[in-house]
Amino acid sequence: MTISPFIIFIVYIVGLVFFLFLSIVNLYHVLRFSFMRKVSIIMTAVYFGLIVVIVLVTLQLVSDVDWTQTWDISIDLPLVETSNEGFE
Repeated sequence: MTISPFIIFIVYIVGLVFFLFLSIVNLYHVLRFSFMRKVSIIMTAVYFGLIVVIVLVTLQLVSDVDWTQTWDISIDLPLVETSNEGFE
């Protein structure tokens, strides 16, 4: 069985979109229901700053991937032992 690295990238993008959705919900709740103090503003800025750094590092790492390569995933596990050693 072969798998393309593009499939893993698609799963990563779906997870990233879900994370982005939760981050926007988080930002809404911070802006709507929290006291606008320096701590909440600074922590929100740090949070979204880290998200930007993670996305930029991901883009840099993804640019080096050979997307035409396939990975061979084959695990040969014998489910039933076919030799008769020890039973003779």
